[in-house]
Amino acid sequence: MLPRIPQPESYHSFAADHRTWLGIPHAPNVLSNAAIAVAGLAGLAALWQGRGGSRARSSQHSAAGQGKDGLNGASHRLGGSPGQAGLWWATFASMVLAATGSAYYHWAPSTGRLAADRLGMALTFAWLAAATSVDRRGPPKGLLGWVLAAAALAAIPAIVLYWQASEAAGQGDLRWYGLAQGLSAAWVGYVAAFYKPHSPQSTTTAGGLLATLGTYAAAIAGDRLDRPVYYLTLTLTSGHVLKHVLAGVAGLQLVRMLRRTTPGKAWDVSRLAREE
Repeated sequence: MLPRIPQPESYHSFAADHRTWLGIPHAPNVLSNAAIAVAGLAGLAALWQGRGGSRARSSQHSAAGQGKDGLNGASHRLGGSPGQAGLWWATFASMVLAATGSAYYHWAPSTGRLAADRLGMALTFAWLAAATSVDRRGPPKGLLGWVLAAAALAAIPAIVLYWQASEAAGQGDLRWYGLAQGLSAAWVGYVAAFYKPHSPQSTTTAGGLLATLGTYAAAIAGDRLDRPVYYLTLTLTSGHVLKHVLAGVAGLQLVRMLRRTTPGKAWDVSRLAREE
């Protein structure tokens, strides 16, 4: 079995983290979380605007449309059915939580504050995995998505708290946290690649999901290359700042995907055919 993986104290030393702007310590890493917050808020705003906005379109075309495709107003909401939309609400809310927690951590970087950063990101991926599973696998296989949602509510906070407690006890153990986030991301990629939309009401596309994962992978690469990026850009920015920006871009890709698959706008059976 893989041995415990403690959090190295060297992790908290970021290349661009010594700068203070307008009284904000570690300003580049604190302020760059705005990109993630903007993506999360954009997703929430889109869901709010689309919660019933297309219901009017549905009623306008109900006479012709209902006989044609049998769809009702409830299916014409951004994010899909109320249950599906709830998963997307949770995904984007967790994104805002991740941005807030990361800004809190970077204000005074330490292992003790890092849990606030990691909780939001782990929840984002867990909710995204649940939303993707419910959307693309369909009943009864989509039931796993609701299992993942329940796990996100219960297991993710427990895993983060376990890691924090293990660090406090001097026996840091990142294995479960890494496993939770890694499996969530891998599951999204697997479902996107191997499962086609199960109905015209699908809110995801393989291209949109895989592009999001690709952008986040680039964000992780930027994080790993924090100092090289800092010196290659002549101290203009750093890899960790780039990570925050790219994570925000990944979130905006999800928002764009949902908008493009909004019923009555870009969803129809032709999209199913394109993914076959």
